[in-house]
Amino acid sequence: MKFDTFLSYNSKDKSTVRDLREQLTRRGITTWFDEKQLPPGQLFQKALEQGLEQAASTLICIGPSGIGNWQAHEIRVALNRAVTAGVPVIPVLLPGAPREPELPAFLAEYHGVDLREGIDETGIDQLISGITRKHPEGAADPARPDPELPRPVESALPTVGGAVAPGSPLYIERKPDATAHRLIAQPDGVTLTIRGPRQIGKSSLLQRLVATATTAGKQVAYINVQSDFDAANFEDAEGFYRRFFALVALLLDLEDRTNDPQAWSPKLSNNGNGNRYLRKHILAPLDGPLVLAMDEVDRISAASFATDFFGMLRGWHNDRGMKPELKHLDLVLVISTEPNALIASAHQSPFNVATPIELDDFDLAQLQRLNSLHADCLAAAELERLQNLLNGHPYLTRSALYHIATGRHSVEDLFANALLAGPTGPFADHLSRYQRYLAQDPVLSTAMATVIKDRARPQDPAGHRRLLWLGLIRETAEGAEPRNRLYEDFFAR
Repeated sequence: MKFDTFLSYNSKDKSTVRDLREQLTRRGITTWFDEKQLPPGQLFQKALEQGLEQAASTLICIGPSGIGNWQAHEIRVALNRAVTAGVPVIPVLLPGAPREPELPAFLAEYHGVDLREGIDETGIDQLISGITRKHPEGAADPARPDPELPRPVESALPTVGGAVAPGSPLYIERKPDATAHRLIAQPDGVTLTIRGPRQIGKSSLLQRLVATATTAGKQVAYINVQSDFDAANFEDAEGFYRRFFALVALLLDLEDRTNDPQAWSPKLSNNGNGNRYLRKHILAPLDGPLVLAMDEVDRISAASFATDFFGMLRGWHNDRGMKPELKHLDLVLVISTEPNALIASAHQSPFNVATPIELDDFDLAQLQRLNSLHADCLAAAELERLQNLLNGHPYLTRSALYHIATGRHSVEDLFANALLAGPTGPFADHLSRYQRYLAQDPVLSTAMATVIKDRARPQDPAGHRRLLWLGLIRETAEGAEPRNRLYEDFFAR
């Protein structure tokens, strides 16, 4: 590799990243930094692609300004390289970064370096350790504690939040997992829909499917509709299509030709251009199987072009048997909402022809398995009590076990303070966030009240869809109900 590391950052944080680069350079680390490496006249996107390919690691720098638009694309490419080639990805929290920065789901599980208190020698040592995979002589390696010393439970448990990293024992497999892995590993293309409420593990499963597909020799383009597109993109149909295919090309290290009239004709519709671009400028140069994995697909449903876009995906599914170039194209679509709420036209929907991978909350046996991975911190009666409160909500269940196993809360304190939104509440951040959503949206608040009081679907379809998407409710044969007793008791107050 030509460079030890690639510096990915928001342009608003350039001065801080420039200081970081200077300190790394003084320590002998070579960096790809656009200010130094971007030659005049070269296409910006192409230079970034080459820089990432030439670097043996990637530092994802996150400061007060959050993640920038171009940086989001760099992160996707870096994560693809981490999965397919084992290239290290290291999140770096810069001075001024928020206490709880918003990180993409796949990035949140990577061990990072916290420089929020300042760029000092200790932080630089940690960065060099991650970049070179060698620890500074004489310094303790926090990832490899002395085997003679007892290791506290907290140091052995990753913090809760984001997708569970591949290979982590804390990922609890459910019955649909085996079906999804079997189908994505087969040579012929398939269409899968991973569905379930928020924080149920959809992104964690998707990350595992990406690893399975890569092992099977497939290339993967992962797109998160929530983070890869701005609000303005959903107001411009042609702009959305161009950005979508440009992003796919970027993730696969292909040339972006969406602004070339020879590749994107003004005489064709968006779907016509999209179909043509996929075949000629993505599948043809790849000459191999491709998995197009899309997270947060629900976001598209409110756009005016949603039916057309979903119809294009349906067409790819339908044409696998007739067009050889589509035979080895896999589509994996992750949604939180009922498929018929995303698109009214059944014959244009990709969801009703996909193999459904339905994820549900943990049952008691799965909770027992997770408890065993937290040093059996709960007795059998306490496990049943936790199941009755959270109904197996994966995120909240992991959070509860983490708090108890690490001694942050006693068992009785956790149950006694479960409904508190203040600093002593074990679920305070989670509940407060949803409380703000409902307080700011009368439609959502009314819809939630209807579900709690009447066990019925809200009359407003938009409110119903959003509650499902947020994971606050679940549908029943008779109507709808709160997802668990914690939500019911908290929002009924």
